Amino acid sequence: MWEWEEQTALTELLEELLDPDCTFWTSVENQPWSRLAGIMRKRRGVKPGICDVLIWHRGRTVGLELKSLLGRVSPAQREVRLGLLCAGVEWWCCRTATAALTALHRSGVPLSGWKPPQLGVWEEPQADPDCVIWHPEVLAQRREDRAR
Repeated sequence: MWEWEEQTALTELLEELLDPDCTFWTSVENQPWSRLAGIMRKRRGVKPGICDVLIWHRGRTVGLELKSLLGRVSPAQREVRLGLLCAGVEWWCCRTATAALTALHRSGVPLSGWKPPQLGVWEEPQADPDCVIWHPEVLAQRREDRAR
C-alpha cells in the first residue's frame, strides 16, 4: 500500500510541477492481470522490470523505480536498469514521492517553484540499487527477526 500511495502522490506532484510544453511523463503498469495477459504482453515485447515512471525532458530520459520501505529491486529490474543506463537513461530508486522529485531535480528536470527539502538518509534517491539504506523502523524489525 505504501508504494501505491507514494505513486499516487507523485502523480499529483508531477501534474503540478512539470512543464507540459517541454516535459512528458507516464507511469507504467507492468503487472499482468492473468497468465494469458502476461503471455500476450511478452509476445508484444513488454519487458518485465521496467521503471514505474518514465520522464522525458528536452532529450533527457529519467526512470524512477518506487519501492516501499521494505521493497528491493528485483533481478528483472536490475537487468532493465543496466539496459537503460547503456541507452543513456538516468535511473533512480526512490522510497517516497519527495525522493522522486529530488531525483528529478538532480537529473536536471525543472520543477516549477519546487525546492529540494532535507531528506532522511534512508529517503535519499539511489542511482545504485546496491546502495539502499533502510528506514530505521525496518532495521529495528530486521534485528528483532534475527534475534528470534
